[in-house]
Amino acid sequence: MRFPLVFAFLLLFFCANFAHANWNFLDDEAEAGGFDLSARVASFPARFYIAKQENGDGYTLNFAPDSFSIAVVQANKSRPLAAQKLSAKAPFDFVLQRRGPRFRVILGGKIVMQAENDLFSEGPIGVQGGAKNVRVQPVEPIVFEDDFMRVASEAALENALKNPRHGIKISEAQITETIWSSAKGRWATTGLTENADAQVAQSANPFAFRPMDVGENLAVAGQPFWSDYKHSVSVQPQGASEIGVLAYAQDEKNYLGLFWSENGDPQIRAVLDGAPRVLAAAKGFGAFEQKQWYRLAIHSANGTLRAVIDDEEVARAQTGLFARGKIGLWAKMRVAGDDKKALGAVFDDSSVRSTRDFTDDFATPIPGRWTTVAGAWNFANRAKPANNQGAFAVMGEGIWANYRVSGDLNVPQNGASGLLLHHIAGKGAYLLRVGGSNSPTARGAVQIARLEGGKTTVLAQKTVGARFNNSRASWKFENERGYLSAKISGENGDELVLDAFDENLKSGRAGVFAQGGHIENFAVEFPTLRSMWAKVPALYEVETQAKTMGGWSTPEGFWTQQNGAWQHKGDFWGDSEIAFNLPDLSGQKRAILSFGNAKKLHFEAEKITLGSTVVARKNTPNERIEVLRRGNFLIVRAGENAVLATRV
Repeated sequence: MRFPLVFAFLLLFFCANFAHANWNFLDDEAEAGGFDLSARVASFPARFYIAKQENGDGYTLNFAPDSFSIAVVQANKSRPLAAQKLSAKAPFDFVLQRRGPRFRVILGGKIVMQAENDLFSEGPIGVQGGAKNVRVQPVEPIVFEDDFMRVASEAALENALKNPRHGIKISEAQITETIWSSAKGRWATTGLTENADAQVAQSANPFAFRPMDVGENLAVAGQPFWSDYKHSVSVQPQGASEIGVLAYAQDEKNYLGLFWSENGDPQIRAVLDGAPRVLAAAKGFGAFEQKQWYRLAIHSANGTLRAVIDDEEVARAQTGLFARGKIGLWAKMRVAGDDKKALGAVFDDSSVRSTRDFTDDFATPIPGRWTTVAGAWNFANRAKPANNQGAFAVMGEGIWANYRVSGDLNVPQNGASGLLLHHIAGKGAYLLRVGGSNSPTARGAVQIARLEGGKTTVLAQKTVGARFNNSRASWKFENERGYLSAKISGENGDELVLDAFDENLKSGRAGVFAQGGHIENFAVEFPTLRSMWAKVPALYEVETQAKTMGGWSTPEGFWTQQNGAWQHKGDFWGDSEIAFNLPDLSGQKRAILSFGNAKKLHFEAEKITLGSTVVARKNTPNERIEVLRRGNFLIVRAGENAVLATRV
């Protein structure tokens, strides 16, 4: 009896591995940073092996005449991850995007399937069957800047350094270079009209980009495979009837964007074959004002579009259209721009940055997105546990750090809801928990807790009584290098409810918690780095030049030395930070940082003192120190490590 069993096992093993044979593996491989796989399905079946491991594990993408699917291969077994009907007829082209744990299949200019799994990120890519024209495009974080400065700094400074009156004037500069393509209408780089007689060297950014033709003008830049990014630009309407900032531009007739007119609210639109379709509007926001500068931005990531004006989100829409493409600038003109007095609009400081921001309104379940840690969940239009026992679920990547999670928390009187940061299986997580007045776990309180090793350590707590009984409120829970903050959104902005400091958990997934309550409109955001200083024109960084320009051209101005101490008389309010290098403090030397409110930080060779708080340090000449005010905390960092964090 043993021989047939062994023979059957060997036959099964041979058949399982035979399924992985006859693959044509490409020179380019799947990379952890992400990639796009584009190909043509010329006939069925067409199969793709993604991130194949040495033992045969990986993923497969399979196209059949009436369906297609993504599967996970482990231990010679294939497990379906997502599958659906196929309406396209061969031949057709498609794109498979991989971003972190996310798979997106784009067909006909639209996302037709999504799935998530993070088991494998790197490895060979193989093709089999009717797959043609296969190409792999690796991607990396997008960093794009264009301030439309088209005069080399050396040329601008050459004569100005000798005599400030002899530099190149903005109006005299001949500008023909551009990295933008005019997809519709005409565009030109120009000196800003209010600065036309000033010198190039005297301004941090004297040039801008403007439309030139009557009617619609569209300029594009970037790469057609760009995706998951934020495109922002400064714009001043000067007679234009409408302005816009675009994302995922395919051509002059197909794109997405934020549009704003002189007589209506901002709108998020999709333009398909030249026909506009309104996806969302900022009702009641109002029209723009002529000759007023604005900062417009369109965020496009994971099927969500967010319109932002002057750092305020004004509209949001869900769409699976395009999913990748170039950036664009758009304006509708009444008159041609050949007359310098009829600019219509000027655009400046275009910037593109990759974004990993994520939203889930739970309207469409995505296979593999959510992992249940405890309890059982129902994700139909909201995240709600199957019973009144405490339940946890997580999503995202274990490498996520320094991010914000938000959601509408529905809190019953006898229960609780919450949000998770930095969850790592077997290690723990940070939990924001909002309880009703009869909650068994957070009775009438808001808590920030660390879950670790089966233990719950409450880091901060605020008694709120019945304030959140049977409430539905938008909460934000953020970790910025150990500083944990819980805020609630209201009519007057975000209210800081509770904060704490803890560096035990460095990174991890985001998630939700509920005990009788539920969560809606879940989101994850990765805040951009804070900008500490404005740009000072190069001319005023030269010692022979007057310091007055730098003094008024930056919010902070200059530090001055008086009686042996460096002082600053500017007003600093809210969250702020300062960074400097400590000198050698050997012997009895000390450095003192005074905040002008009787609080002083004393730096000595072996210690740092703030009031009654004393922490040890080693004397390290030229050590880089950061001092940060965050909410109720003062945080001192030496390098990457926080050496002092205390409530003030």
